[in-house]
Amino acid sequence: MILVLPLALSSCKKENDKTVSKKSLEGTVWVAQETSFSWEMKIIFAKTSFILEAYTDNGTERLSGTYIYDYPIIRITVDGDTEVVNISDGNKFIADFGDGDAVTFVLQK
Repeated sequence: MILVLPLALSSCKKENDKTVSKKSLEGTVWVAQETSFSWEMKIIFAKTSFILEAYTDNGTERLSGTYIYDYPIIRITVDGDTEVVNISDGNKFIADFGDGDAVTFVLQK
């Protein structure tokens, strides 16, 4: 009986663990932060489109685009340029949006 308890406790999912649906990104919000440079980016997914908001000390920038989702792959298109990213661990992906600076986005809701 003593051996069963640790196994049962370790297999319980933590309340704050979030994983994305394998069927849809609609309504999800993903955030990337860099505290040492004081910026944050947020992606808000709708049915087939998204808004990317970048917050810095200099203000806010917004981009919008479309995407195609086939878990775990997201094909993100902005201004005709497409980036393919893979969701890992069910709650994060790495993207660079063509500028070569890769950032990690984490699922918030």
